[in-house]
Amino acid sequence: MGVSKKILFLIAVFLMFMFNTVCAEELDRGFGNKLNDSRVIVIVLEDYGGEIIHNGITTNILNAKLLNMGFKPVIDANHAIKLNDAQLLENVYNGYPEEFISSLDSVTDYLVIGRCSQSENDISFIDYRTGDTIDSPLKSVKVNLKVDVIIYDTGEIISTFTTRGIGFGNNFSRASDKAVEIAANEAANKLETAFKNLSSQTTSQFLFTITADYYEKLDQIIEDLRAVDSVNFVKIREQHEKTMVLSVEAYQPPSMIVQSLKEVTNLSFYVEKLSGNSCKLIFSDKEESNEDEKGYDDVNSGIDSSIQS
Repeated sequence: MGVSKKILFLIAVFLMFMFNTVCAEELDRGFGNKLNDSRVIVIVLEDYGGEIIHNGITTNILNAKLLNMGFKPVIDANHAIKLNDAQLLENVYNGYPEEFISSLDSVTDYLVIGRCSQSENDISFIDYRTGDTIDSPLKSVKVNLKVDVIIYDTGEIISTFTTRGIGFGNNFSRASDKAVEIAANEAANKLETAFKNLSSQTTSQFLFTITADYYEKLDQIIEDLRAVDSVNFVKIREQHEKTMVLSVEAYQPPSMIVQSLKEVTNLSFYVEKLSGNSCKLIFSDKEESNEDEKGYDDVNSGIDSSIQS
């Protein structure tokens, strides 16, 4: 009986371990859903002898981490074309991503930009008996990787971190690959932490762009948004004639806010653009065609219907 109890105990411990492991994996995969099924573009650039190029190793490692967390990294053909613009890449690498952000035309929620720099060294040894320097075939490469996590719609940087790696090999290429992999894996863990911290917030701020056919409607639109239960506050960021850009703090995503707004307001509107962080609404008394109905359908069917991944 003693042996049987020990076996049963070991089986119970194993089952508990497997249960906790599966739950942890499912929890990690659910973070993307907590962040409104967000889409992420990952771009990692490297200064290679004065030429800005893409770093594929780091990009793949960061994408793999995001996919495991439940995000949906996306790079379409248009992005790839823009990412081959040498001047644009140089601007992004030097810390000016605004031009790239404004050049993208598809719906994206977060932009992860990495900047990778390397230093190469020959490895030599000191013969302590003679004091002579002895060259060796080994090479070393040190890598610094700086990563910015940016809200696509606003350009706001929500997290910045730097990782480092050092690699050794018989040539600089092998040493570089090892160093980049070390820095990239550490960056992937920090990227996971950044998004987990973001998902743990009870409320988020979203960007609403409102266009109305009459000035008189603008005040009512703000009041109607404030009347939505999930909205904490509404603040005007800027206004150009009959178009306002609003900062809306709420604990529901824009798609749910729009659905609730339809129940609160007596004004007619349709959705021009919808993402996990922003929304563009057109308020008009004119009867719009099928485009309006499509806008409503997009809200009801979720963000996926307005995004091509």
